[in-house]
Order: sequence, then C-alpha cells, then structure tokens
Amino acid sequence: MSYAMNLAPPVLLNITGPDHIQWRKMYILYIPLFLFCAAFLGWAFPTDSMLAVDSAAGGLAGGYVLWDVVVKQAPLRFSHIFFIANAFGYGFGAFNSWLSIPREDISLANYFLKDTEIVTRTMAAVLVSSAVLCIFGEIFEKPIFPPRLKLKVDTQVVVLIVLGTAMLLVGYVTGNIGYMGGVAKGGGSESIFTSFLMWIYPALFATTALGILNSSNGLKRWGLVVFLVIQFVLILPTGRRNLIYSILLAVIVGRFSASNFLKQWSLFKKVAYLTAMVVVLSVSLLAFYYLRVAGYGTKRTLSTYDRISMAIQIYESGYNSRVKAQFINNLEQRTFVLGYLSDLLGASEQKTPAMGNAIYHELLVTIPGILWEDKNSSIYQEEGIANMQFNFSYIDEANSILTSGALDFGIWGMIAYPVMISVLFAFSNRITSSFLPPTIGAFITFALLFDAFSTETEVWGHLVTLRNSLIFAIFFWCYFKIFHIYLPERSSSRELIQGWR
Repeated sequence: MSYAMNLAPPVLLNITGPDHIQWRKMYILYIPLFLFCAAFLGWAFPTDSMLAVDSAAGGLAGGYVLWDVVVKQAPLRFSHIFFIANAFGYGFGAFNSWLSIPREDISLANYFLKDTEIVTRTMAAVLVSSAVLCIFGEIFEKPIFPPRLKLKVDTQVVVLIVLGTAMLLVGYVTGNIGYMGGVAKGGGSESIFTSFLMWIYPALFATTALGILNSSNGLKRWGLVVFLVIQFVLILPTGRRNLIYSILLAVIVGRFSASNFLKQWSLFKKVAYLTAMVVVLSVSLLAFYYLRVAGYGTKRTLSTYDRISMAIQIYESGYNSRVKAQFINNLEQRTFVLGYLSDLLGASEQKTPAMGNAIYHELLVTIPGILWEDKNSSIYQEEGIANMQFNFSYIDEANSILTSGALDFGIWGMIAYPVMISVLFAFSNRITSSFLPPTIGAFITFALLFDAFSTETEVWGHLVTLRNSLIFAIFFWCYFKIFHIYLPERSSSRELIQGWR
C-alpha cells in the first residue's frame, strides 16, 4: 500500500485552519449544546418519556457524526469515533427498544426491572460524557489523516491480502477462531496467532475493499472480489457487530481510493449498492442468529463446522418462523444496554465507588500471558469488582468504557474515561505513524478505528488492542524486510506538516 501523501502524526493540539472551521462550529458548539440541553431535561424530569427524548437525542447526534464521517467524509478523529460508539450505541439502542418492545403502560426501565428515574438520568449522563468528548476531540485532537490523502494497493499488499485470508482459513481449521471470534484453548488466554487473526481481519477487509475500488485491471479486481467475499463469510461467525463495523471501516477507507466512489457515483448507483448491502447484511445477521440458536441446549462446546451443520438442520426443519420471531425479539431487547450502566451509576451515588480498582485490574489484563501465565486467577473482571463493591450478582453484562468509569468514579469516570482512551489511541497512532513505514502505520490505524467503533468493549479490550498494535507492528516490519517488499520513503517533516494544511 503506497501513499500519494504520507500519514502525518495526529498532533494533540489542533491549530485550526480555514479548511476545518465548518467542523469546529458543529462539533464545539451545536452538537454539545444540543446534548447538554437534552441531558438537563432528562436529569430534571427523569420520566419514561424523557428517556425516549434523551435516547433519541443521543441517537440523532451519533447518527449525524456517523453520516458526517462515512458519507460526507469529514475529518477523522478517534474521539469522534468513540463519540459515535457511546452516543449512538447507547442512545439509538435504548430508543429502538423504547419504540419496538410492546409493554402496554409499563415504562421501558420497569420492563427490564430497573428504576425509571435512574435509567433516565444515566442516559443524560451518557449525553454529557459524549458532549465533553466531542468538544475535547475537536479542540485537542488533529485529524488522523491529512485531507486529499490517496492510498493505492500495490502488488506487495495484494500478496499480504492473500496470505492474510489464508491465515484466517487456517485459524478456522485449527480451531483458533470460530463462533464469536477468538478461541482460548484450555480455558487460558488466546494464543498469539489467535490474537493476530482477530486484530488483522478488519484492516484486511478494508484494504481488500480499497484494492477493488482502486483496481483498473478486471482480472485483479475480480480476484480481490473473491477474497473480499471469503473474508466476509469468515467474519460472519465472529459476531454481527464485527460484521457491521468491518463494513463501516471499509466504506470509510474507501474515501482514500483514487476514484473516491462516494463523490463520483451517481445517486442511482449509490442507492442500488446500498440496497444490495442492506439485503446481504440482513440475511447475514439472520444467518448468524441461526448459528446462535444452534448452540441452545447443547452442553458441549461445538466446533464451527458442527454449529453450521446444526444451523442448516434447524433451517431445514421448518422452524424458520419461530427463529425469525426470536431474531426480531432479540433485536428489540438486545439493543437496550443501559441497564447495567444505570445500576453502576445509581450505586455509585449511594455508596463509595471502586476508586480506580476496576481500571487497575483492567491494566493487569494487558500483561501478556507469556509473561504471567497464571494471571487469570489473580484478576477480577469488571462484574466481580461491581459485585464486591455494590453487592450485585452480575455474571456477564454489557461492559464498556462508560461502565468502567461509572464503577470507578461515578459520573466523573464516565466523563473522564472516554477522553483518556481516545487520547491513548491518538498518541499510539502518532507513534506508529511517525516511526514506522507507512504501510504498517495504515494497517494499525485501520485496526484502531475498528476497535473504537465498538460500544460494548471494556477498557481492557481497548488497551489490549493498543498493545497488540504495537507488538504486531514489529511482525509487519519483519514481513516486509524478509520478503524484500518495497516500502515508500517517508516524507520529510516539512512535507508532513504541509500535508495537514
């Protein structure tokens, strides 16, 4: 992957130029003010109706930023991707459940056996956290990529696409990856190979899509299409969110193609491709749900092959209407992820929070298993700390950056933790873009962007992604050195600075 213009490090101090004034007004003033007003109303009048208003406000704000980044190709910042994950993930999720779940006169919170006042104020706290993150990112984080950047996939990267796809196939055959992603054998930590596969696949998928958009050679393009389809099928069993985030990442990376398809395609062509994508994605999500149903009532661990075989049997057995009804019910209820967060925030107001104990244990998780083999016996998961701190009995909940923050410091943790993680992502990307060859830097950036989209990834998950990115960068460097793959020379500091102007 060579660069028409090299990656410049995302400096954490944003000196605004005339090219970005329109973004500054929207992200510093309009969106935060909208969210602060909605949050104030939700906090002052914590009713079921205000929960709908606040969740809709979060969904609208997150949806606008998502549209801005994906379709309008606004400057990319890690803080704004985390903003989408929190505001849209929690807001749209709660609003979807509020609209779709039939519950007569019962409030949404009561339907999930939660307190309406606490849940509504928790949604208001999410809006405040998102507004602060939006302002902070626009002021202090410079866009990840310079404007007018173009990337092209050369022969060397095509070889990497082929090898990466082959490794994913090997991962399934050997049982290193399967249903719901990486498999930790023997109840321990994932192997290095498993971690590498789970780290590389979103960047591989996005780069393959970019190669298709850039290719003018019919044979090469159709060859890459075949590899993209294979990757799509291999990603599907790992989870529906992984599939959706991979597609989003591919569309975002498409802005760096020579053709810039979103600007050059006609409206009819855009609508046609979007319709086809929605149909394929809907069928794929239903297929994944069949894989989930295939494991119901089975005590033994199923291999991917066995799970697929059982899913096909269920499909052919005539229970399709029942499975589809369960699928729709799952989509209605699963999107409500506010419950666990509201319990943590409510408890933190009544009792002393964990005061950093949660993030301490999450930092311990990032220590590689090769250095600390017995670490799992000494580390408490977030639910375990919450149970000890607040006398809960949680086992497996919708963890996120916000839940870690609420457990440690209440609403102040909800505000501080997303800012902290986005700073770490920007700083890590600055290091890799400054000192590593551009090809490696691009892959790492794509992997970090994919991880930032995830709403239900706890702090340790993001930290492990940062750790793996730095470690696997060394593997990439060795790959290019061993196979003598051409690496474009990095531009001088002056050229990098000019690239941002």
